[in-house]
Amino acid sequence: MSSANPEYPPLVSELGPFQIFTLFLSIYVLLELLVESAFTLPSDTLEILHFTDNIVCLFFSR
Repeated sequence: MSSANPEYPPLVSELGPFQIFTLFLSIYVLLELLVESAFTLPSDTLEILHFTDNIVCLFFSR
């Protein structure tokens, strides 16, 4: 019995640059949320974190 079935695409696919970039942004946002929740940060730092979070959200909303 052959394990290759032409009806189904292979399950393993290569990660392209876009997927790696998206993974990087996702990990960045999770780390940002962790830092923001775990530590008391100055307002200037929070402003920068919120700004970068908004930029990432704009990227994912397109």
